[in-house]
Amino acid sequence: MIDAHNSTLAEILHKISQSGGMKISGLHAGRANQRVFGTYGPGTPRAVLSELLNGSGYNVLMFGTTASGVPLQLALSVRPAGGIPNPPPQSEAILHQEYEENQIRPTRYVPEPHPYPKQQQQQKNARPGVRTPQQILQELEQMRQRQMQQQQNQQSH
Repeated sequence: MIDAHNSTLAEILHKISQSGGMKISGLHAGRANQRVFGTYGPGTPRAVLSELLNGSGYNVLMFGTTASGVPLQLALSVRPAGGIPNPPPQSEAILHQEYEENQIRPTRYVPEPHPYPKQQQQQKNARPGVRTPQQILQELEQMRQRQMQQQQNQQSH
């Protein structure tokens, strides 16, 4: 836990570095003198450091962990001022119009009846020498019927 009463960011980070064995890089002189007030934590050292550095103007990277849970290295880089600009405000009417223009309208599909019955269609599409599943099924059924007739004939003799 960090309890800061008008301390500088550099002082706080230096104390953490000494007590926890953390190396610090990228601490900018102008931002290191920021005054810090408040209580940060309780929590893990990473969470407390994140809370402390939130809003400080730094991009923060923490590498590794010491035996006490403190990061091995804290790398800071100055965050550019201004950030990403917001787009200009648009009226609600323009936004609604853009929304309506980008909507996908449902399309109703009604299949047309095929000019040939299903069996004729399959025969028409069949290639010479290639049998359809229905043709194979018919042949198997015929073979089964012949076998049954042969067995009946053999039993009757």
